[in-house]
Amino acid sequence: MNARALFRLTFANAASAVYLGLVGASVVFEVAAAVFADPGIVGIWPFLLTAPASLLVAGGIEAAWGMDAPLWTMVGGVALSAVVQSLALGALVEALSGRRRPLPARATAEPPRPRPSRRHEEAPSRRGNRGKGALSWVKATSCPGS
Repeated sequence: MNARALFRLTFANAASAVYLGLVGASVVFEVAAAVFADPGIVGIWPFLLTAPASLLVAGGIEAAWGMDAPLWTMVGGVALSAVVQSLALGALVEALSGRRRPLPARATAEPPRPRPSRRHEEAPSRRGNRGKGALSWVKATSCPGS
């Protein structure tokens, strides 16, 4: 899978765009609540919208740094979780939509046949068969049905 396909699955479909918009709106609301008022428990919404990936990332961060983890690790974990889940959502939507993209030509083509060596090729006859090959007379006389 190339970078264009990953970008298309992650950002360029309606379901992923709506999901990332909801996550972005929850982050903006959390920042606004923290700046202008007492945030309370508003910070849980980005984690819930990106669960279960964000909860796994938060568990890994806590295992690495303990409860003293810097804030940027949690913010990065939520952002990474949102992107991973957007990719999964885009792949799910494409799989359920029934659109099947053909495999690349390399994967669907027959494997190349080995070239015969020169000793197996029929040599042109010198007896007047004119390009039919040396064994054409033998083939024509040995098989009455051909």
